Amino acid sequence: MNKTEVFITTYNDPDYLNLVLAGYAHQSDKDFSICIADDGSCCSAGINSIKLQCNKGTKEFYGCLANLSVISKYSKILDINYVWHEDKGFRRSEILNKAVKSSVADWLIFTDGDCIPHENFVRDHRALASDTKIITGPRVDLSLKLTDRFTGTIHKRSSINTNKIDMNDFGNVRHTYQSASLMLALSIFKLCRKAEQMITVPFLAQTFEKLKNFSGPYGANMAMAKHHFVDIGGFNENYITYGGEDIDLLNRLVVTKKLKPLGHCGKAVIFHLFHEKRD
Repeated sequence: MNKTEVFITTYNDPDYLNLVLAGYAHQSDKDFSICIADDGSCCSAGINSIKLQCNKGTKEFYGCLANLSVISKYSKILDINYVWHEDKGFRRSEILNKAVKSSVADWLIFTDGDCIPHENFVRDHRALASDTKIITGPRVDLSLKLTDRFTGTIHKRSSINTNKIDMNDFGNVRHTYQSASLMLALSIFKLCRKAEQMITVPFLAQTFEKLKNFSGPYGANMAMAKHHFVDIGGFNENYITYGGEDIDLLNRLVVTKKLKPLGHCGKAVIFHLFHEKRD
């Protein structure tokens, strides 16, 4: 299997980043690295450089100290890199291109700092990896009420200011998110959306995929070979307002590289935390 790196975009939300990294700390497949692509976060802690003791030696990072405090919790158990640039508006494409240039991975997984991964997220992406495909995965959207409930649970169990990670950080959040039947039940009460995309029973999953023409949420959950990404010039940096850059990338990969989007119910699932749209 080729080297795999997960690229996580973030902006001014260290609490959500803490939840997301807790999800990666509990992955069933540990053979991956992470790059946090920070689109200009500048929280109350300010901007500076710090040295972190990581699982592969000491690394020096420059950027948002609040996010770096979160990263320091996980840096000894996860292989984490961090890239940051000054906040000059929405420049997600630019920071992701910068992040990919810093990577030695062959297989790139793109997601966001408000998306908690299912414990088999990386395993599924690596199992589905294909040089002729763009792999996309389901995104289950959590309501404000459900997001508040689970983020509150995490915050009570562990402060983002500590340098130690409690391996129970995920707690009942982790166990709830893994259960398709429970998430489907919660969806009846409008506590989440798209829980049906977690279905793994073959007949039901295949039927749903055909009915919905399933292909995933793109930028929040897609993966591809690095050489294809590089060949088409990466993300289009002319996108400086929210949304569109992921669809543009996918379309260019389909037209120029003849790649085919491929997604499956119950494979490479993420859970999207509720939030207001970025200005």
